[in-house]
Amino acid sequence: MKVILEFDLPEEESEFRAAINGKNLKSITYDYDEKLRRIIKYNDLSDDEYQTYQKCRDMLREMFYEENLFIDE
Repeated sequence: MKVILEFDLPEEESEFRAAINGKNLKSITYDYDEKLRRIIKYNDLSDDEYQTYQKCRDMLREMFYEENLFIDE
C-alpha cells in the first residue's frame, strides 16, 4: 500500500513540517521516556523524587495512549 500526502504550501507549512518530522519527534519522545526510566531505575531517589519522575513518565505515556500512539513501537 502506498500513501500520498498533499499539502498546499505555504498555507499548510506547519502541517507539512509535522508530517515530515514525525519520526524525529517520536525518536526524541522515546529517548526522553528512556531517560526518565533510567533516572527512576538507577538513581538513589527520595520517595518524593521517585513519585515525581514516575508521574512525569506516566503522564507522557498517557498522552500518547490517548492519541492511540505508542512510544515503544
